[in-house]
Amino acid sequence: MMAERGLKTSLISFAPSPKRWPVALTAAIAMAVPVAVATFFGLTPLGLLAGLGAFTALYCVPLSRRDRLRVLPFIGVGLIAAAALGVAMSGSRPLTAIGLILVGSAVIWLVQGIVLGPPGALFFILVFGIAGHLSAPTAIGGAGLDGALVILLVAAGSLFAYLVVVVPLVVPTVRRAAGKPTPMRALFPEYRLSATDRRIATRLTVALVLSAVIGALLGLGHGYWIAGSAVAILSVGHSRTLSATRGVHRVLGTLVGAGIFLLVASLEPHGYVLALVLAALQFTIELVVIRHYALALVFITPLVLIISTSSSTTPVLAIVGERVLDTVIGAVIAVLLLIVSWWRDRCRPASPQTPKAPPIT
Repeated sequence: MMAERGLKTSLISFAPSPKRWPVALTAAIAMAVPVAVATFFGLTPLGLLAGLGAFTALYCVPLSRRDRLRVLPFIGVGLIAAAALGVAMSGSRPLTAIGLILVGSAVIWLVQGIVLGPPGALFFILVFGIAGHLSAPTAIGGAGLDGALVILLVAAGSLFAYLVVVVPLVVPTVRRAAGKPTPMRALFPEYRLSATDRRIATRLTVALVLSAVIGALLGLGHGYWIAGSAVAILSVGHSRTLSATRGVHRVLGTLVGAGIFLLVASLEPHGYVLALVLAALQFTIELVVIRHYALALVFITPLVLIISTSSSTTPVLAIVGERVLDTVIGAVIAVLLLIVSWWRDRCRPASPQTPKAPPIT
């Protein structure tokens, strides 16, 4: 883990990782094929929006295909619901900020209680924010797209990602390798929050509230990027050291990734070439995200920016600048909350009548 290796070592070395290329290939196909199909019909921007639903393929990776067959529909429905709520609350920036707090908090506490695993609440928050931004009126900085179309494209992308994951089960050898299905009770255990879970969820919720409020006060059109940055850093909430190290990785990776996006944007890839670029980015992300978080952000940043700018009239440099600013603000929020948490633990007296809870290091 990053914390175990130290910050300097984590930046110049790779952590061990299980075999990731099958997951990476699935994610790349789920992201790129909708763009290629839309390009065939002369509608490349619509294919990019379907990429929001492609995030479905990133969930429940440790499970067998047979188990993902039954679990991923819930993920897809959740992402579609997040997009629909983002569209419904896109009429004004204050309403969007309130929606980000309410929807994000609900997802955080739900995910923490069912132990969904990575990427956790992150993509539900981002889909809410991106869908809202795309459907928001141009007068408040949105793209002014038809909200129903945005929801439909997210649903189409999610359905295609689901099919990419489960269709290989028609092959007998793949089906046998998947083994017997896990009982649903084991896949969806009783909702339960330990004391540590509650502390992590509370910390994430506070980060989300601060992110939404600051984004609204500063008038940032992509304020959900602040929330995404803070939540991603604090999601490894069992370790303060790991969270702080992750924050450094996120900021540095975003800075380099923003430069790569500017380079890609200057080449103006479109159509099938753009689909290949997205496939390469998504494939590389899934290969390295466990081994080196900063390197993953180098490729995540241009991927997110390509999708976010697909229907935007805002100058590219302005969007890149806001992306970097939002990431830094989110990282600062995360670090401040870690410091406050550390200070409270130091000041909290241990009760002699009750056993001391293990510290969150």
